[in-house]
Parts: sequence; structure tokens; C-alpha cells
Amino acid sequence: MDVEVENDPFETRRKGTRSLDAQGVDPKAEAKLVELLLGDNNDAGPGDTRDRLVRKLRSLADWMENREDRGARRERKKGRKRRCTGEIDVQNYNSRHVALEIAYFGWEYRGFASQKHVDDTVEQRLFDALRRTRLIHPKAQPEDLGYGRCGRTDKGVSALGQVVNLRLRSKAKRGAATLPVEEELDYMKMINKALPDDIRVLGWADVEDGFHARFKARGRRYKYYFPASLNLDLDEMAKAAEYFQGEHDFRNFCRMDALNVHCFRRRIRRCRICPVAGMCSDGDEPPLYFIDVVGSSFLWHQVRCMAAILFMVGRRQERPEIVRDLLDVDCYPRKPQYAMAPDLPLQLFSCDFDHLCFQRSVPGVESAISHVENLIDIERIKLQGMRSLRKKLGRFDGYSGRVSEGRHIPLSQRPTEKSYEERRTRIAHKMHSVES
Repeated sequence: MDVEVENDPFETRRKGTRSLDAQGVDPKAEAKLVELLLGDNNDAGPGDTRDRLVRKLRSLADWMENREDRGARRERKKGRKRRCTGEIDVQNYNSRHVALEIAYFGWEYRGFASQKHVDDTVEQRLFDALRRTRLIHPKAQPEDLGYGRCGRTDKGVSALGQVVNLRLRSKAKRGAATLPVEEELDYMKMINKALPDDIRVLGWADVEDGFHARFKARGRRYKYYFPASLNLDLDEMAKAAEYFQGEHDFRNFCRMDALNVHCFRRRIRRCRICPVAGMCSDGDEPPLYFIDVVGSSFLWHQVRCMAAILFMVGRRQERPEIVRDLLDVDCYPRKPQYAMAPDLPLQLFSCDFDHLCFQRSVPGVESAISHVENLIDIERIKLQGMRSLRKKLGRFDGYSGRVSEGRHIPLSQRPTEKSYEERRTRIAHKMHSVES
């Protein structure tokens, strides 16, 4: 037999329209509910069963009340967090001039530096993270922050030691004394939480107001990786690499920008061919090598052009002395036309500064290490799939294991690009035409 309940005892308790006992339960509603549940069943026992049911009902009421209280507390906590995040006004805090050491895998980006009408740059992602964490004003531009970068890597190029400098919000309120470094915000951990998976801040350093990452750097170190499976003559490459060392005119080893660059002399402190130490291999993978280049500064695409010529020497298509000849502007006043080495294997490994010590918090380092290990696991899974595919393809008859190469035209016989002087003459003619 269906029974219609006219009043919800818990709803009446919430409205507070009836008297409640010490337990916060409406006695009349409780008695009504017990009566409905027990009915006229006298076989249920005397008051023992009734009391046990009353205790259960009161426990249920307490549980519902606590559940409502916990939900309300969670909502209040979320509200406070949202209000705190929205109320952070950068102008109410001191700013601090810092240098950030940054690592990134540039394979999916259009270079490091921001560009007009291009969003997918590493620098753009960095500033997006700084705005989300309220370390800079949401409308602040790089020039407002005294921003500077050490290197400007191209599309597809990665870095493990890029350095930038800018002013960030400090933990200290405006007008307060400058905080010691160990009491400052954990910039590393804060920024990394807002960055994409392939960009990470490795540390930060307190720098003076006049510091600029580009002009204060003593040098940069690049690594260009290549596998031993290319069967290159490493000894010949090492001989050719030695010719790069010292101060030379590198106009034949760069993409010339005659409008903005007028001096092509650069000093290379070291250029050598090195094996990758400590490689984990299952014996089926060929070892890796890298071209190690250290210099004070570099021209546009200089390292990739250097690597391209070294690979020609390694394939025995050119003599090691070709490097010496290309560095002689009298011998080669115009650059021979040749393709640069690919962008993906190039890495800006480090930037060298005097007296610059980067701060790395323990939580920040632990979080970064865990993140990188996850990325390694993902890439290992991908690599295993590629190995399986290679083995499967290797079973086909007629596969020799070699890739045919096109006919090589010696650099001395190739068409050449315009010289610097010819480019400047053309630029001057265009400017004169515009003015007239």
C-alpha cells in the first residue's frame, strides 16, 4: 500500500519552521517517519527496534548536514582562490630584474623570438605563462620590462641553456625593502606550471639593472647531432673543423643580412667532433656524435652552414681544406650555393656569463625532473614502434641498407650568391628610388 508523505522532515528542519530537539531533528517529523516505516508491524519488537531506527535516522541527518557543510566549505575555498588570483595587481608589488635560464624543444615552434602575426614561438608561450601567473602586467610588452635575449634560435632549433632577462613581480609589496634571494618567489616552479610540456625554466638569477643577456654573454655553445649510420669519415671532419677555430670572416658560412649586418668576423674558440658519452643502447642502435662549437657570437644560420660543409667533407665529397678556402674572402668573394644542414639536430647547449648563478629550488627541480622522465618514457614508446617498423621493412628482399645519393657538384664549380658589396649597392639603389 503506497503512502503519500506530505512533509519532508529534513526540508522542514532546513526551513526552521518547526521546533527542533537538541540533536537538530524535528521530533514530530521523526515520529511520523518512524510510524510510516514501522506501520502496524508489532512483530518488529518493542522500543528496541524503534530506538535503533531513530539512531539511524539521526545519523543520516547528521551525515547529510556534514555533507552540505563540506560542500559549502569547498565552494568558499574556491571562491577565495578565484578572488585572490583575480585581485593580484602587479602595480602593488615591487619588481625584480632577473635572468631566466630556459630549455625548450623547438621542433614544433617557429623559432624562439616573437614575430608579427605568428603565435607559435617559444617567446610567445613564455610571455603567456608570465601573464597567467601575474608575474607581469597582462598588457605589458617586452620593451616595458627591459627584456633581452641571449640567442635567437630559428625554426625547429632547440635549446638547453637559453637565457633571457626582464623585470618580474616580486614577493615584496611596493615600497618595501628588497627581499633576499632565498625569500623571493619560486619563479622556476611558478612559471613551469603555466608553460607547455616542451618548455621549461631551469632557474633564475638576480641581476643588476644594466644587465642584458645578449651583450653580457661571454659566449655560446652549440651542439649539432648526427648518427654514426651516416658512415662519415670522422677523421677528415675533425681536420676540417680545426680550420674554423680562431677569428675569421664567416660570410660564406651564413645567410647574409646585408641590410642589418655589416661585419662578418666572428671568433670560434672550439670546433670539434665528439661522441655522445653514456648513451644507453641495446646494441642495435648506432652511436651518436655531435659537432661541438663554442664561440663569442654567431651569424644567422652560421652553425648549420658549418655543419653542411663538414658533412660534405665527411662524405669525402670535399677536402678538409675547403673550409680554409671558404674562410678566405679573396679566394671565395661570393658564397657558393649549397643547402644548410637540417634544423632539428641543432641545439643551443649553453650561454656563458661571468658571475651569474642560477637559483634552483628543490621542489622546482624535483618537479622538472619528474616531468622530463615522463617525456622520456613517451619517446621511448614511440622509438620502440619505429624500431619495430624498421625491422619489419628490413625483411623485404632486395633492400641493401643504403640510400642512394645524388651527384655532388664541387663547391668551386657551383653558382654563387651575390657578394656583400653587390647587395649593399642594390639596397642603396632601392632606397634612392623610394626617396625620389
